[in-house]
Amino acid sequence: ARVLRDGEWRIVDSKSLVPGDVVSVKMGDIIPGDIRIIRSEEMKVDNSSLTGESDPLLRTAECTHPEDPLKTANLAFFGTICNEGEGEGIVIQIGDSTIIGQIRNLAVTERREKYPLKKELDSLISYITFLTFFLGVLFLGLGFILGYNPVFNLICVIGI
Repeated sequence: ARVLRDGEWRIVDSKSLVPGDVVSVKMGDIIPGDIRIIRSEEMKVDNSSLTGESDPLLRTAECTHPEDPLKTANLAFFGTICNEGEGEGIVIQIGDSTIIGQIRNLAVTERREKYPLKKELDSLISYITFLTFFLGVLFLGLGFILGYNPVFNLICVIGI
């Protein structure tokens, strides 16, 4: 990421960005964090990874939808691509605090509960497993009591 630090532009790893850094983005760059646009020269961003919209969206310094950050024109989001133009912005969120990070956390921390059909199938599988084991032991014991060949008894148990 190209960052303005101590009055000069530097190239730094995106992982070292902090909120408040001023970053420069040009065509082909991946947005390094959630940024508020402060200067735009026909900057268009592909938000398809977030919204599914395939058309590049124009980013400006003007806040167009203060109630919905995904629709406002003055925000660009981490992981999206600058398709056209260039611009500068102030980093407002990094890492798990970004929009894409929040989506990732929702997907990872979602508690999976068993559905009724899954519970019933698990119960049925347990019952069949117990019944099969019980019948195998029963026939093995009966085979020995009735004097059948031990190899024949084992083959019958394996068959069950």
